[in-house]
Amino acid sequence: MNDFDILPASELMERDFRNLESVIKDGKTRVEIYQFANPSITAGRFAKVEEETIERWKSLGHDFARRPTGGGILRHEKDLCFGVAFISKEIGMEKSYRIVSNAVQDALKEQGVATAPAEKKIGRDIPSRCFDGALGFELLFQGKKILGLAGRRIRNAVLIQGSLIIERDYDKDIKILGTGPEIDLRKRCHIDTLTLSLRNLFCM
Repeated sequence: MNDFDILPASELMERDFRNLESVIKDGKTRVEIYQFANPSITAGRFAKVEEETIERWKSLGHDFARRPTGGGILRHEKDLCFGVAFISKEIGMEKSYRIVSNAVQDALKEQGVATAPAEKKIGRDIPSRCFDGALGFELLFQGKKILGLAGRRIRNAVLIQGSLIIERDYDKDIKILGTGPEIDLRKRCHIDTLTLSLRNLFCM
């Protein structure tokens, strides 16, 4: 039995957004850790995606959903994803990203995986494909992006979503999106142990 949920893309994105709305009302942190039930593609809420492109992805066996956060386009299959919603009234977006990034970094460190934040300033030139570049507190492993992050703030609450590349299929990534992650964590960490560590660290 997995310690994370496996659900369709649209359900996962809707649930993360509902959690953000709930945090606004009651101030209680909510954490979801999950994988996608089917090969899927998600796009940030402002990412430009043509309808014919979505139909092409579907013809190639992929579900499609809009993320409630920002960022570019990302293919999901064996990545470990999360949505963390919490009060951010007094800390702002930058520190919110840092809190989540540090938790992932610590969870990976517990399994002997050393990562570092990208530390590249976030500006207007956000890559249209999520793993074409690393920004801010997204994490690098052996110099290559291993964690993608996207966020959204509404009033006093923030939702940070992340994708951690556990296993990749480079050929599929190239066929579907023309690009993809250059490295993964295959055989470097135990996914259930990692999930428990993340859940504990996110809830601190």
